[in-house]
Amino acid sequence: MCRPKMVEKVWGGQALFELYQKGDAHQKWGESWEVADLPEGQSELGRDQHFAPLHEWIEHFGKDLLGNQHPGFPLLLKIIHAADDLSIQVHPGPDDISEIENAHSKDECWYILHAHDDAFIWHGLKEAGTSRDVLQNAISDGSITDYLRRVPVSTGDVISIPPGTPHAICKNIVLLEVQEPSDTTFRLWDYNRPGLDGKPRELHQGAGIQVMQCQAQPPTIVQPVQLSGKNHSLLLQRPSFRLEKVVFSDLAQKEVLHFPANQFVLLTCACGETEVTADNTVEPLRAGQTLLVPAATSSLSLQAKERTELILSGLGPTELVKLG
Repeated sequence: MCRPKMVEKVWGGQALFELYQKGDAHQKWGESWEVADLPEGQSELGRDQHFAPLHEWIEHFGKDLLGNQHPGFPLLLKIIHAADDLSIQVHPGPDDISEIENAHSKDECWYILHAHDDAFIWHGLKEAGTSRDVLQNAISDGSITDYLRRVPVSTGDVISIPPGTPHAICKNIVLLEVQEPSDTTFRLWDYNRPGLDGKPRELHQGAGIQVMQCQAQPPTIVQPVQLSGKNHSLLLQRPSFRLEKVVFSDLAQKEVLHFPANQFVLLTCACGETEVTADNTVEPLRAGQTLLVPAATSSLSLQAKERTELILSGLGPTELVKLG
């Protein structure tokens, strides 16, 4: 089981505690780093009260944990609560990082866990081909959202944010974020808002304009594709990661999940609760929790306690699980 690193944010709130008992009720939690192996933050992995940093597990178990060797864990997985709007921001891609010091490529996606009826995000430019000079002026005078797509979102929506896409999560949204293992973010506009320390938050307008994709814009809401069973669907395939969804609604039947050889898989419970059995050990997996299935594990069984939705994250490009 994964134990997250909690991160306070100026735009955070109490939903991570109220929904998932993460952190405590007295701080503005914005991010729960469920699976993280970065210098900026480490999540932990373990069972009962025996947990250790993820990088120690990688050092000790290597290929049995990750499959093909990686210098670190190849994904970063977060649960985010936006009690207020996040900054308008953009991330670099692989073609940008050689030109910007200490930058790392960041391709990401969102799965909406909870959203108010009027919730929306900013995602991409309204008009492809908008010039960088126009965007720079809009950033400078605070009118950048006039040039962005306002996209209503609801629970279950999937949004892809390729590098170079200007975007922002807006208030009253809780989501699962899966991405390349990078914390590189270029803030374009932050509403002249002070940070938790009372000082203005740093902006990165020059680098942000440089990496922004001003031509073809990505689709907004990604439509799922049914896979091998009626309760199993592909949510998104990107070059660096893959997302699938499995729904368990038959409470009387145990489901066996078969995993591909030599690949780890992350199971995140989006809603409901299930019992997971592996090696004669039974462990609950509740809403908001993530289980790392090691590459050496070929199968495990699940017994849903109520209607349960699992989001599966991995590298792909083949299916992350087979049911039956």
